[in-house]
Amino acid sequence: MTAKDMAQGCVPEEQELAKRIAACVSSAPPMKTERHELQEKVAGQLQRAQSRQGTEKRRKQDHQDER
Repeated sequence: MTAKDMAQGCVPEEQELAKRIAACVSSAPPMKTERHELQEKVAGQLQRAQSRQGTEKRRKQDHQDER
């Protein structure tokens, strides 16, 4: 039986429990899976790599401009 079934039931205790379950679930932080954590890690690594490449390009351009 799910909380949704309990909320629609006739037993007041089940309805109250369903409300408490729904409140608990709605206040919980979003679930983070291993896949989400890996996505964030890879995205951060890509951003840092792109940032370094941009810095190197600007340095090379600045060096060429000085000539």
